[in-house]
Amino acid sequence: MIWTGALLCGGLVLVLIFFATIGVIDFSQAPALGVVALAMAIFFIVTMWAFSRSGDRRLGDRERRGF
Repeated sequence: MIWTGALLCGGLVLVLIFFATIGVIDFSQAPALGVVALAMAIFFIVTMWAFSRSGDRRLGDRERRGF
């Protein structure tokens, strides 16, 4: 499922931002990593935006039968 991949990309972006904040990763020394992180962040944002606009409510808004 594509939203699972988007969630993984979003999590990896958060990990990269954390390590960049504490100074382990320097995006000026590794510009390709910055481009990849930006692409993953854009993929996450676009996918989650499309998921929220689609009306698909698979994440806990299920019909309860038998009650």
